[in-house]
Amino acid sequence: MNPIIQALFNRKSVRAYLDRPIMPADRDLIIDAAIQAPTAGNQTLYTILDITDQALKDKLAVSCDNQPFIAKAPLVLIFLADCRKWLDCYRFANATPREPASGDFLLAASDALIAAQNAVVVASALGIGSCYIGDILENCAYFGSCCSWTASSFRPPCWSSATPLSSRRDTPNRSASTVAL
Repeated sequence: MNPIIQALFNRKSVRAYLDRPIMPADRDLIIDAAIQAPTAGNQTLYTILDITDQALKDKLAVSCDNQPFIAKAPLVLIFLADCRKWLDCYRFANATPREPASGDFLLAASDALIAAQNAVVVASALGIGSCYIGDILENCAYFGSCCSWTASSFRPPCWSSATPLSSRRDTPNRSASTVAL
């Protein structure tokens, strides 16, 4: 099977990690892969927050349904759909921006999620496990105050990443017949 397709089929959520750091070259490759993702109009309306502060990781773990693996992960990334960049571009061009509308937020969120998917696939190919954390959406006001997010930003999921404790497959691959009509 093609190695890209195999990586997509092999990738599973991992919540049990070895106590091992992510090498800086691997972290950089994961982020570089994320920013290679296609974006609406090549605008790249997202920001990747690399959460390195342990106190913030601890807050994430508690507020995201008490999931301690988040605090223990050596790499925690938040993919922030960031329409502020769009406004900044207008201002840089000395143009009068309009306020972002729901469609703009949807495009920015799609861009951020596609970038996150690139990141998890590359992490998996490097033998680094990951887990999406959807609770960040439910607590966006709280994390906005922690991370200085603005009203022009929308928070899609973050994810934690580390070397898996085992290569065990916790979930079976899905069948196309379960989601495609």
